[in-house]
This record gives sequence, C-alpha cells and structure tokens, in this order.
Amino acid sequence: MSEALGGWIWLGILSLVVAQRLTELRRSRRNEEWARAQGAVEHGKAHYPLFFLLHGGWLLGWSLEAWLRGPELAPTWPIWTGLFILAQGLRYWAILILGPRWTTRILVLPGRPPVRHGPYRFIRHPNYVAVAIELFAVPMLFGAWVTAVVAGVLNALLLLRVRIPEEERALKLGLILLLPVALGSGWAEDRAPVQPASITYQLRPSAEVLEDDLSAEELRVLQMLNRVDGERIGRMDQVVVPEPWELNPMAHSPFPQEFPSEEAMEKLLVVHQPLQVFGAFENGRLVRWGPVSTGRRDHPTPTGRFFLTWRSRGRHSTVNPEWYLEWYFNFHNERGISFHQYELPGEPASHACVRLLEEDARWIYEWGDGWTLDERGWEVLEEGTPVWILGEYDFDASPPWLSSQRPHPPVPREQLEAGP
Repeated sequence: MSEALGGWIWLGILSLVVAQRLTELRRSRRNEEWARAQGAVEHGKAHYPLFFLLHGGWLLGWSLEAWLRGPELAPTWPIWTGLFILAQGLRYWAILILGPRWTTRILVLPGRPPVRHGPYRFIRHPNYVAVAIELFAVPMLFGAWVTAVVAGVLNALLLLRVRIPEEERALKLGLILLLPVALGSGWAEDRAPVQPASITYQLRPSAEVLEDDLSAEELRVLQMLNRVDGERIGRMDQVVVPEPWELNPMAHSPFPQEFPSEEAMEKLLVVHQPLQVFGAFENGRLVRWGPVSTGRRDHPTPTGRFFLTWRSRGRHSTVNPEWYLEWYFNFHNERGISFHQYELPGEPASHACVRLLEEDARWIYEWGDGWTLDERGWEVLEEGTPVWILGEYDFDASPPWLSSQRPHPPVPREQLEAGP
C-alpha cells in the first residue's frame, strides 16, 4: 500500500472517530437535559474529567503514533476492521435501546427500573465493552500498539476500579427504585396479608448492611425506615433494619392499618412530625405511608387541619428560585406550603413544606384531590383532600426512629384519635 493511500485512510478514520465523538456528546447533553428534568441524580461527577483526558489522549496518541509509522494499514487490518465494526454495532444498539436514558454521565432516574432488554439481556455493560474494543482496535489498524496497550490498560482501570463500582453503588443505594404498584390506591393490593407484629427492628452498621446484595425493594424499605433518600443511606453510621425482611412496605407502617376513630373520611392525608412520616387513608383504611422531611427549627411546618388546594408538575421555590420542586401539591395557599419531592436528609430540613421521596410525591400528586373554585377563581366551592399535620418535632432529642431501645416506633394511637 502506498504511503499516500495510507495517509488518506488514516485521515478518514481520524475524521470518522472525531465526528462520532462530537455527535455522541451532543446527544448526551440533550439526553442529560431530559433526564435532569425527570429528576435524575448524577453520580461519579468527580471522575468524569478523567474519561475526557483518556479519550483525548487516546485520539492524539494513536493518530500521532500511526503518522510516525507511515502511516499505513497493519497487515492484520481485516481483523481490527471487523472488531471496529462489531464495536460500533454493539455501541449503537445500546444507545438505541436506552433512548433518552443514554448519556456519558452516570444519571440515575428514580422510579425507573434498569433496562434489561436488547444487548442488556446478555451483557451488563455493553457500551463499555464496545468502547474497550474500539480503544484497542483503532490503533491496531495502523500498528500503533503502544497506544492500544496503554489506553486499553488505563480504560480497564478506570472502568473496573472507578466507573462501574460507582454505577453499582448508585443502584445499590436505591436511586433506581421499582414502584410497588402501577395503578390503584396503594401497596396493600395484590399482596399477602400484613402481619407487622412478627417484625422487629434493630440498629446495624450501614457498611455491614450495604455489603449484602440487597434488592431494590429492600433498599426502598431501608429508606422508609431511616427517613432518608437513596443518596444518604450510605452516609449513615447505623441504619434501622427489619428482622425478618418483609418487602411489603405496609408491613412496616408506623400507622395502624385502620384509622382509630369514627371519622372515616373518603380520603385523608396525615403527617406525623415527631416521627417524620405521612400516612394516606381511604375510608379509614391505610393505603400508603412514607418518610418526610418537614420544616426545620426556624421554619416549622404548622400543625392543624388543612386541605389540598392546587397542584403543579413542577415549579421554582419562592424562597430560592434555584430550588425546583417537582410533584408540587399546595395545602396552605397563603404561605405557599406544599407537599413536593426534594432531598430527605433524615431530619426536618425544609422551609415549612413537606418533602417527600420522588415516588411518594408523584403518588400524592396523582391520588389527592385539589379544591374546586368558582368560574372567577375567587371562591372555594369544594375543598380538596383533608390534610392533618400532627405534633411537633423535638429538635433537642435524637431521632426517635433511630432509638437503640425501640427503633422505628409506631405513631401513638391517641394522637391519631385526638386529631390536630
């Protein structure tokens, strides 16, 4: 092969790879915007620049090494060409299957199960396999074996020591959560009878608990028992763990299964601030419960009887416009206090609103009834779902659900019977 022809092939491959990388970065940024709008949480942000350095160095390395060698195709070029084509097919198959969920970052969508079809039926990380093949095959097309070996080793170290463990950790911390039910009013449907009296709770070191291969449903239970979101459960020194494990969340409810009074409303939403939990009742029957984060010491959530008023899929906070509140359902129109999705740090931390896990906020958004106004929007014709905010949080004491004497205690029945 003439040096001129080899030069044109070198330039063609280089141009193809550069165009491919730029196209994928544009697609990734577009998908990132979509994912963040859906509430995606990013992990591994600190190591992300290392991949830019690796791929930039790889591109410069093999192109320079190949040019210094001729450039001309290696005698084994058919093998490397075949592997290159195979890598592209696998990579774009994965991109096609993931759709808008494909990005170059680790963005985890709460409430979305991992993709298990397409190439993911056979390979856990098909995109990484494709990239590893490409990083080795392209330099070897031109006999640039130094770049192939160095880039291959560095890529393997980054993937196996940093990137893949970070992805697995994100999954293990419960940021990808399986919704218990897709339809209906709660988790009690289509499940075995609940027998909470047979379950006990204990405090265990979080590192020890998270070493086990926990399922998404087990991690969901841990978040509920410990009043935290998935990102924070791994930061706790100790966590509340049930014994035995019961995956039905209703079995762990601190609320009674039946409302202990004659006042059995069609729908009732109760927030118990001392224990930082909510309970949703239908005709006196508990249909869902979950953790909350109510107002902090200097911005307490008001106690009393309220009603759900109006809702919004998402809006910016009036306290800080940088805070975006998803699945927003107002219950105190004068003060702008609402239920909405936001971080759960394991303590009251809001500006009087009631923070929820994303799946709980979405469920209340769809389950609750807002008010009905007259045509002018001035007069309330019919109130929305009743909301009871019970008790006050003791900021001078340790969280009662983390008590070593009685972890995850129940809501006192007398408080429910007395009402706000």
